[in-house]
Amino acid sequence: MKKLTIIFLFACLMLLGFHNKAFAQSANLGIFPPIMQIETTPPAEVKSKFYLQNDGDGMLNLNIEIKAFKPSSSNDGQIEILDNFEDFPDPLFINRIKIKDKGVVIKSLTLSPKQRKELDFEITIPPNEAKGDYYFTLFFVNVPSTNISTNSTLTSAGVAMNVLLSVGPKGETKGFIDKFSAPLFVDSGPVPFTVQIENQSDHFVSAKGSIVIENIFGQKVGKIDLLPVNILSSSQRLIPDSKNADLNAKAYPYPVAIWPEKFLIGPYKATLTLGFSDSEQKFSRTISFFAFPATYLIGILAALGIVTFIILRIRKKID
Repeated sequence: MKKLTIIFLFACLMLLGFHNKAFAQSANLGIFPPIMQIETTPPAEVKSKFYLQNDGDGMLNLNIEIKAFKPSSSNDGQIEILDNFEDFPDPLFINRIKIKDKGVVIKSLTLSPKQRKELDFEITIPPNEAKGDYYFTLFFVNVPSTNISTNSTLTSAGVAMNVLLSVGPKGETKGFIDKFSAPLFVDSGPVPFTVQIENQSDHFVSAKGSIVIENIFGQKVGKIDLLPVNILSSSQRLIPDSKNADLNAKAYPYPVAIWPEKFLIGPYKATLTLGFSDSEQKFSRTISFFAFPATYLIGILAALGIVTFIILRIRKKID
């Protein structure tokens, strides 16, 4: 058996992975890890453990369903659940995925109140398995519930674990900075930066980077750490900053990286540097923007005008 690498991301699904707006995760039902990354070369036996936790006071009867997904066209980390597996390099791959409870293959399970259950995730990959990436989600849905379909809405309790599987050998890691921009002129901060990266590889990659801001004198005045994210094969993704990702999602129509500095004046230069986890190649791009506190200036001029007017009126009365 060739070397098998399994990487668990112990981070929340909303931050590092991909999520589906149509699937509502119950506050009383959890899954860990929420994302599983697997990189392997056939033949291989993929075996790993995960667990479900029922924090509620009621019994949960859960059905297990597996659905393929692809990145949504919004490029914001959302995923689109598919009705079939025709986009897989091997459409019959789904038959090799097994969920086991103490060695027994299961399609459903029951969780008692406050119960934590450990399950086994297994895939048998034969020597002739088709090379490529397989993206799918394991849904654990409370019964009774509506069948999962593309963009459907589930109101019952449930959780999902996304699986990113890359069957190698992998090709060359390729990509580039598709967009890096900021407003050309700003009155004041915070300053939003749009960062969109394209992955041209035949496999998913993890991207990590930062933005460094310099003033007119070349002094470093700010740094923005970007949120580490997964970018699926042959797709694009917008990347927010690591500190305010959830907050920014409410204030902007798409993910942005925020420089929180408020008082700004003069020209600035911002340099984006980014790399992929499995490549030594770095990508870099520099842009410029100009800040002038026009609002503050107008306020100061208005105040000076009022003071001048008052002084002139007083002098006129004295004369």
